[in-house]
Amino acid sequence: MGFKKLFLLKSLLKPKRKAQKNPECQQQGTNASSVSAQEAAAEDPKIMLIAAAIHENWRKTSGYSVRLKPVTKDTAWISERGAWCDIQNTPFDNLPSDWKRADYEIALLAYNTVCEEQDIEAASAMLHKRWLECKPSMEPYLNVPFDELPEKDKDDRRYFVRIALEHVA
Repeated sequence: MGFKKLFLLKSLLKPKRKAQKNPECQQQGTNASSVSAQEAAAEDPKIMLIAAAIHENWRKTSGYSVRLKPVTKDTAWISERGAWCDIQNTPFDNLPSDWKRADYEIALLAYNTVCEEQDIEAASAMLHKRWLECKPSMEPYLNVPFDELPEKDKDDRRYFVRIALEHVA
C-alpha cells in the first residue's frame, strides 16, 4: 500500500473533531489500520461486535460456497492451518487476525459514519464513498458512487449502517 493510500486510510478512520449530531455517540479513536484485531477487541468491543455481525451477514448473503484468501500476518494460524483461509465457511471468531482486521476496519468506519449521520441512505452513501477513498474495490462495478451501485451492494452498505446504529447509543 502506498504512503498516500495509507495516510488517507488513517485519516478516514480517525474520529472527526467537529460537534456530534448524536450527543450520546462516542466515536471510537482506535485507528484500525495500526492495531491487530486482538488489540482492537480489547480496546473497542463494540466495534468487534459490529465486525462480527458484518462478517456473519456476508457469509449468509455472499453467494459463495468457498472463498479462499491468503493469510499473511497471523503466524499462529499459518502454523496450525496453513497459509489459506476459507473466509466463507469460517465464523468471525475463528478468522485469522488479518481477516478479522479487514472486518474491523469497515466496522470502525461504519461506526464513525453513523456518529455523524443517522439517516440510513445518507450514511450508507457516506460510508461507501469513504471506503472507496481508502480501499478501492478490485471489482470495477463497485468503484462507482453509491447511487450507481447494484441494489444488493447498496443493501450491504445499508446493513453496515444499521448494525453500527444499533451499537451507537
